[in-house]
Parts: sequence; C-alpha cells; structure tokens
Amino acid sequence: MKRTFILSTLLSLTSLAFSQGVYQIVTLLKDINTDDTFIIYGKKKDVVSTSAINGNTYNTNYMEAASLYKKQINDDKGEIYIHEKQTKKDIPAEFKLIPVEGKANTYLVKLANQEQYLYNNSGNYLILANETDNQVTRKQWELRTSSFNGICLKNIESGYFIYYDSNKFGAYGVSSSKDCLGVLCRKVPNAIALKIEDPFYTATVLPHDADFTVGNIGLKGFIVSDISENVTLKEVDKAAQGEGVVLFAQEQGKQFYPIFPSETTLTNNEENKLLPSDGSVKGDGKTIYALGNKTQGVGFYIVKSGVAVPKDKPYLKIANGTAAKEFMGFDSAEEDDVTTSIVELSQKVKQSDRWYNLKGQQVTNPQRGLYIHQRKKVFVE
Repeated sequence: MKRTFILSTLLSLTSLAFSQGVYQIVTLLKDINTDDTFIIYGKKKDVVSTSAINGNTYNTNYMEAASLYKKQINDDKGEIYIHEKQTKKDIPAEFKLIPVEGKANTYLVKLANQEQYLYNNSGNYLILANETDNQVTRKQWELRTSSFNGICLKNIESGYFIYYDSNKFGAYGVSSSKDCLGVLCRKVPNAIALKIEDPFYTATVLPHDADFTVGNIGLKGFIVSDISENVTLKEVDKAAQGEGVVLFAQEQGKQFYPIFPSETTLTNNEENKLLPSDGSVKGDGKTIYALGNKTQGVGFYIVKSGVAVPKDKPYLKIANGTAAKEFMGFDSAEEDDVTTSIVELSQKVKQSDRWYNLKGQQVTNPQRGLYIHQRKKVFVE
C-alpha cells in the first residue's frame, strides 16, 4: 500500500559516513567460525580494543582501550556499533582466529589486515608479533566461556585472560574465565552502523542491499515516489545497494542504528526518483535538489550552481522546463497515514502554544483544518 509521510526536520547537505561495522557478542564456543572477523570487547566496561601497537605510540604497549558512547552498545541484543567518524584511535582492531594445528580449541589471534599476531609478552602486555611459528605459546590462545555470557581468550603460556583493567587491555590479573571481561564479538557481514543525531532524519545511498525489517533496528526507510509541486515519500521495507533513501530514526533515544543486509538480492525500486551522487554531481541552480532543513522548513532545496552533492548522498533531478523553485516540501498525507506527531518526531518543541500544519510548518493563526498542537492532531473548525 502506498504511504506518504510528513517530515518536519532533516539533516542538511552533509555526507553520511557509514561505520566500520556491526558486531555481535559470541556466547557459545560452537558458534566460533574461523571465517569470521572479530573484535575484543570489554564487556560491562563500555570499551573495545583498538589497534595493538608495539612501542610507545599510545604511551605503552598495551592494547589501547577507548570509551564508547553508551548508545553504541545495545546490551539487550549483545551488539556494538562502530562508525568511521570515530577517531582512528577509537576504532577497534579486527582479528581473525587461526587454528593451531594439533591443539583443540587453540588459536592464533591475527590482525585481519596484516600478518601480525597478538602476543602476551613477559610483562603480560598485549603486543604484536611478526613471527609465524605456531609453537610460540605466548601467541597461542585458548577459548573459554565467560560467566559474563561471552567467549574469552586465555593465553596458553601465562594462563591469564585478556582482561580490562585501569583503562587498558592486557592478559594479566585474572586466571579464571569467571571474572573475565574481554569477550569476542563477530562482525556481521555487510551490516552497517548509522549515526543519526537530532533531528533524527538523513538521506543516504546504501552500500549494500538492506532490509529495514530485520533486527527491530528502529529505522524507517523511504523512497521518493512522485515529484510534482511537492515531493511524495513512500515507505519501503527494503532497498537495493546503490539506491538513495530517506531514513527516519523512530527510537530517538538512540544515536546509532544498525542496518542489516537483505537475505535476497534486490533491485532498485522502479518508482524511486532519488539518484545517487558519486561526488561529481553539481548543482546548476535549476534542476538539482537535495534534502535539507533550512529557512523554509524541511524538504528538498535547489542546489546552487557549482555546489557538489556529496558522495553517497542522493538527490533529485527535475526535468528541464519546469519552473525552478528554491524549495519543494512534502505532499500532505491523509490523517491515518501520519505515522506520529510532527512536533514529537522532529524539533522536540515544548512550547504549548505552538501550532503546526501537516507540512511541519509553524502556523500563527490556524484556520479551519488539521493541525499539530501539543504533540496531538487537532482539527480546527
């Protein structure tokens, strides 16, 4: 069923950066797959492991530990969301598990993108070693189940677990998996994490086929299904790789949202008018429009001549001959198609005396019709 949706405020013309990934805590040994990529997470401490460094790059040769926003950690689902806008220091190191021949449940922990391995040195610091000899026992790790509902790593030679302590990760201080806080999290293939801040909307081009119904992710996806005097948005459950979409964050207490891949290969929605930008698309002051929240409220604004539409940002191209307008808003929806209050979804306006029409525009003297007032739909006679 075709649905239109009224948006009241959106992000301006800025390129959306996708995360390094979505990670899920591994809770059972039988779920370990050596084809997977992992990070090490300091469960209950709101930290993850970052790049393991030899020398004094980060003051010591521990693995650096960095605080995360609590909103990046979904304890209920055992998920962690990492986005590339974080500083390099805060982005977790990703590892692969390499089975040690002849030893059950024993692995080398190798950086995913280079031939270096986690090594528990004599001071119990975690450093990187280049040696590839599987018999170096300080490079060998046994997997154990932690009482914190995760899989932790025990060094074969020292008998210590990778553990969080004093803002650093090391393999020291704990000889029992019962108290171990350093657990493995597997990367979900082709899943991405999205950062959406107030005002809870953005437009982007998807890097993978996406299913917005998977995982109760708290997002709604929309395409532009029609362009006339205004723009009509149509809600979709799925969208294909390379397709432009408008996204709305339903659960606004969050800041980070995972988008999971579709289990089936998708094709673009034929009626979608949003076009993907590769960074070379520039406005001409006449035909190119992009999503924004400016002086006339929320909608699609004409892109000035010579201004580039950022890479991975969608845009609309209006046919030549159409009278150029600075701004195109959204078609009014039928009352039962309005998902929720305009005010509640957008600017969190608390003033009780403000009235809004269904385009999200403030009205000084409401006449006969349907309005939003005090976060409710009100019909004025």
